[in-house]
Amino acid sequence: MLPMSLAIRLSYIGAIFTQDQKDSSSELAFKYAVYKINKDKNLLPDTTLVYDVQHVPRDDSFHASKKEAVNKNQSEPLKPN
Repeated sequence: MLPMSLAIRLSYIGAIFTQDQKDSSSELAFKYAVYKINKDKNLLPDTTLVYDVQHVPRDDSFHASKKEAVNKNQSEPLKPN
């Protein structure tokens, strides 16, 4: 077991994009922001952000809200469809 000073906490951060935004500049910017935050250990010491990107149909708010609700209840990222 690691001493508390060496323990790294994982914090999950999610984003829901439409299917037509897959690999878009918005999605890439989100992933890059997480990468930059993780590289600067002064911002979140002893914490690593892990992103979970989900995609939903453009005009389907039901599935978007369903994915968001399921994600809140999980301690691990959702598995992509």
